Amino acid sequence: MIETPRLLLRDFVEDDLEALAVLMANADFMRFSSGTLSHEETERFLFDRVVAPARAGLPSQFAMIVRAENRLVGYCGFFRQVVDEVNEIEIGYRLDPTYWNRGLATEAARAVRDYAFEKLKLERVISLIHPDNRASRRVAEKNAMKLEKETNFRGFPTLVFACVPRDLIAGDGEAKRAIIFNSISSPGHPRHSRSKQLRSILASVPPQEFFGQRLIGFCAAAVRVVLEDTFPKARRFA
Repeated sequence: MIETPRLLLRDFVEDDLEALAVLMANADFMRFSSGTLSHEETERFLFDRVVAPARAGLPSQFAMIVRAENRLVGYCGFFRQVVDEVNEIEIGYRLDPTYWNRGLATEAARAVRDYAFEKLKLERVISLIHPDNRASRRVAEKNAMKLEKETNFRGFPTLVFACVPRDLIAGDGEAKRAIIFNSISSPGHPRHSRSKQLRSILASVPPQEFFGQRLIGFCAAAVRVVLEDTFPKARRFA
């Protein structure tokens, strides 16, 4: 089980079938796949491709639960794939369209990536993404993944994004920026009411300069916002 500020990522259980079947019958949820699944097809997917590997102690998918609502909104986790005759571990994710554009997929994917390297001690993970799936490409990029190649996977043109532990050590400006974005945007964060202002300031810092000189300006602006929220009267003297 993995916890993030807004999500709980846990193993799937049998009681998740009905909620998952509704999602997998949704054309938007299944976009950039071979199509929607029937209830019977979803049942096979859940128990054969997700539950069975997990019970065998193998990396598998996690149910993505919005903690504030205790609602299943998709999945994020691992698929074992063979790509160009090479065995790979893919970080795959799908999210209820109702919850798009909230940063949840990035939040989940980043947590799963960290779990892969820190807990499972994997040496490499990938994400397989259709070239037209710009949203998933952005998630991969914010997850410190780098485009490695384009190939054909199961009859579809596919971009292979990859990440190894040293990529995180070296640092990726966009990934680090995303961490702060999601942190200050969380409803539970003390500065949530001012997160739009903070995000705007942070967006001005180029990834290549992140944690460099220009970040000092962001930190100063963030401190000022905190002080203004904590001591409203201080604004008179700003």
